[in-house]
Amino acid sequence: MPLEKEADMGLLVLWPTSRCNLRCRYCYAAQVPPADMDIRIARMAIDGMEPPFRIQFSGGEPLLRADLMAEIMDYARFKNPGVSFALQTNGTLLNEGVLGLLKQYQVALGISLDGRPEINESLRGKTREVIRGIRLLGEAGLMVHINTVVCDVNAEKLHETADMALHLGNVRGIALDPLRLAGRAKARSTDIKPPSVSALKRGLELLWLRVREINALSPRKLLVREFEKARYLRTAEAPCTDYCYAAQGASVVILPNGDCFPCGSLAGMGEYALGNVRTGIKVLPLRYTRPQQCSACSHQRYCNGACPARFILNGNGDPDCAIKRYAFAPPAGLMPL
Repeated sequence: MPLEKEADMGLLVLWPTSRCNLRCRYCYAAQVPPADMDIRIARMAIDGMEPPFRIQFSGGEPLLRADLMAEIMDYARFKNPGVSFALQTNGTLLNEGVLGLLKQYQVALGISLDGRPEINESLRGKTREVIRGIRLLGEAGLMVHINTVVCDVNAEKLHETADMALHLGNVRGIALDPLRLAGRAKARSTDIKPPSVSALKRGLELLWLRVREINALSPRKLLVREFEKARYLRTAEAPCTDYCYAAQGASVVILPNGDCFPCGSLAGMGEYALGNVRTGIKVLPLRYTRPQQCSACSHQRYCNGACPARFILNGNGDPDCAIKRYAFAPPAGLMPL
């Protein structure tokens, strides 16, 4: 059944599995029961898409079902030769066979890494395997982006993630994802917390300085997604006012059982369900009411607001606001090269 939607579909997020080989302290996917997707679910989702669109594999750890990923990509490319692919993975299961698959379909790669080994080990685990996987990708000539979940443990040490990126050599950029209070993070709210605004500001300052140092010395520039977005929003003639695909009503996340949600962070939360691929989906923009303080902000004319899902889950947009305020107006002379 074709998807009903209010905007052109741009992003289809498939969870080949909701199982994982790690137990990250903050995992939001822990609220979804462990299961594997049937290829028929993926085919129905793809059949309901209108090009152009991208398929992103997430979960769970998608590479636990690399065989299913291969089937899905083969079918999607047959149905629509222009479809592109992305993978968000913990990086621990990368091997020669997986590398061949990623190369064949030119899959864009995001690897989860929360900082130096001791930090990442305390939050996620199996750091040695992650580093081995990233190096294996580098030896194959494949670049990656690092996704860092920012919490009270690592907020003031973001520059150490940049150090890791420089050390590994094949990291193109870093994305900052402040902690969302869902799954284990919600269940363990006394154990791990979102970053305070003061800690986040200090961490951003150190990260900004370190990226500037790295880019002054390295021929391959290291990008920070949030800084680059701020640069674009400040200079674009008509900047996008929506935070993400979900805010535009242009994304759908398909769980292994076919249930659909606008964002993976809200997966399993019935009030945000969009339907099931077997019976039909209505894709709607994920909205929230901006706080009153936004109306007095000097950046409001180009700011695209906070992450809607994080605002819903955490009850405020403080981390997003702190990041944007710093990125929009960094200290004089500190713009990364």
